[in-house]
Amino acid sequence: MRQIKNIEKITDSYPEWCPSDFAFIKAMDWSVGTLVIVFYCQLRAQRYEWPDTSETFFEVSISFEKTSGLKLDFSGTGLHQVSGFEVLDVSENGWEKINFRIEDHENESIGFNCEDVVINSVSKPILLVPE
Repeated sequence: MRQIKNIEKITDSYPEWCPSDFAFIKAMDWSVGTLVIVFYCQLRAQRYEWPDTSETFFEVSISFEKTSGLKLDFSGTGLHQVSGFEVLDVSENGWEKINFRIEDHENESIGFNCEDVVINSVSKPILLVPE
């Protein structure tokens, strides 16, 4: 079973974190097979309504290395909400250089495969809408 690299950068501060806590995509950068996505995260378990833009979020930058089969279907402008984001371990399927399947199963707006998932950085909590 493959693990997300540097996962402790998130779980040290947010032990109950899971990929479905990704609420919005802030930015994306594609460069020679590596996709970097910056997400705004908010823990679902602590919210009656999710995402709650009146509360804080934390920013997570993740590299998806050796990405293949990239599918994006975004509409509108501004932040893109992801409602059912998943990082699935598919390493036992025997596919060459594919260990993870990434998808937003609710909106079907993003989907791809990759060899590795690496947490680059995690920010302190911030408000998306200043008071």
